[in-house]
Amino acid sequence: MNETNGSVWLNASQNGSAATPLTADWTFLPTFQIISGVFALTGNSVVFMVIVCHRALWTPFNVFVVNLLIGNLLDLVTAYSMDIINNLYGNRWPLGEGWCTLYTTSAWYLQWSLQREQLSVLLHMTVQVGRNLPVVTANHGRRATGCSSC
Repeated sequence: MNETNGSVWLNASQNGSAATPLTADWTFLPTFQIISGVFALTGNSVVFMVIVCHRALWTPFNVFVVNLLIGNLLDLVTAYSMDIINNLYGNRWPLGEGWCTLYTTSAWYLQWSLQREQLSVLLHMTVQVGRNLPVVTANHGRRATGCSSC
């Protein structure tokens, strides 16, 4: 069965009857996604502008952070916004096959790579805590015990 024929993308039934009209269903999930999307767009944009406008903040780590911000903004514009549309119409895709292909491709590439980069940042933070813990605890007069990393 070919699931990419025109009737499926137009949300019509397979037996040739008319398509049911799509109406937006404003449940908790799409509303929450829109609110969190606005916060994500605002927060990412502010951090991006602060780093870009202040030359003293152009360190290697902040360049990595800017790359994460750009990836988050791309994910927000492509995959996240279309996910909101998908959830708003009750998992019935109203935008057609081309937008569906863009949605699934961007969701697969961007979300996978962003999760990997964010886990990398978490790993580096954990290593730094493990390295700095013996230095901080040694100043309190106790025997220093620290986490070994690597």
